[in-house]
Amino acid sequence: MSEYFANIFYGLKSFAEGLQLTMRHFRNRKDLVATLQYPHEKWPIEDRHIGFPLEEYNIIRSRLNVDIDDCIGCLQCERACPVDCIKIETIKPPKGSDFDCGITSNGTKMKMLVARFSIDMTECMFCNLCTFPCPEDCIYMVGGPNSSKHEIEYEYASRDRESLIFQFANPSESDVLAVGGENYLRAKAGLPPLAPEVPVKPVETVSTATEKPTPTAGEPDVKVLNGITDRMVRATAKKAFMAAARGGSDLAAIAKSIQAALEEAGKFTDEAKAVLDSLAVTQTPTPVTVNEVSSEAKPDIKTLNVLEDKMVRGMAKKIFMAESRGGKSASEMVDAILAGLKEADKLTPETEAVVRQLAPEVPVSTPKPSAPVTDFNVKVLNGIEDRMTRGLAKKAFMAAQREGKSASEIIQTVQTALSEADKLTDDVKTLLLSIGGDKA
Repeated sequence: MSEYFANIFYGLKSFAEGLQLTMRHFRNRKDLVATLQYPHEKWPIEDRHIGFPLEEYNIIRSRLNVDIDDCIGCLQCERACPVDCIKIETIKPPKGSDFDCGITSNGTKMKMLVARFSIDMTECMFCNLCTFPCPEDCIYMVGGPNSSKHEIEYEYASRDRESLIFQFANPSESDVLAVGGENYLRAKAGLPPLAPEVPVKPVETVSTATEKPTPTAGEPDVKVLNGITDRMVRATAKKAFMAAARGGSDLAAIAKSIQAALEEAGKFTDEAKAVLDSLAVTQTPTPVTVNEVSSEAKPDIKTLNVLEDKMVRGMAKKIFMAESRGGKSASEMVDAILAGLKEADKLTPETEAVVRQLAPEVPVSTPKPSAPVTDFNVKVLNGIEDRMTRGLAKKAFMAAQREGKSASEIIQTVQTALSEADKLTDDVKTLLLSIGGDKA
């Protein structure tokens, strides 16, 4: 029985002692509290030291801050950021604008308006790499050696992400409009940009029979000297031509000046004399009317862009440009491109259909009738399909041509060479006969 009452007494005593301790903490809660009232109260964290003076090395890795008044919009910090948490947008005043973008504390003239400068600290990895390339030292981490600019913020928790995206640039709408940023404001509002005003030129009505403007009769043209094959002689002649032409001399005086310059340099040849004689003769150019221009449409190289194979497209465009510089017609370009692709074993039906779009009037599979060859050169052998046979034929052709043989003799030499190599087929015979050969 005594033990029962002893336990009751011990319990009441323990309760009184605990209540006494609670009341003591309640009366002195500001002095004896053990819990920090976060986030209203934060424990201070001292700067760590790693053996370097605080002014020489930023040992604080804290929140980034930007002195936007010193930012020149160079984007160096944005490029240096490895996680792309810095976003900068600038607007450059239009040419002739008197808008003053300001001057930095270092005396640098600002040439752009910084419309946006935001840093998403939820993505920042605190690497401090963005602070080093800044030419104006306007971006830095707060605290440490930058305590004079901004006190330390080692913790800045928030309940929403938006408050952790710090916006440093906040230009007024009037400044943005003054700097020519109307399209920038429209883009922020989700509106399409305004199209630039393009001055409309008046359309001149030209009659189809009206003559095109032609050069004045006797007008100097240095291109007439391109007939001189020797490069040094041609360069000397063109130099004298331009000097005399700038002096306002006529064609006869220009020819005399060129002759004097060539004689002085010891380069006056019979070929140069013949070209100068043709230069001194004033010829009246024949007027060309629109009706005389060929109705064949000029082919467009962009037609070949639909070719998917890069190698095929490149080969086709290369042949196109070579034939275009040679002044070839659309049909001749198509033939050359098809021949080149066939020789490289790159010609497919789809490719042929695309190439023939350069000249729609060219028939797809109709063979051309044989015609007498007026321009007798080695290109007449390009119709030989077999590459080895064509090579042997061209080799024999060039050798006979160097020996000064006539056209029929050259073809006969080619036939003999191919016959000895057992490469003379019926197709090759037909081709050689069509360009002037005798029956083998």
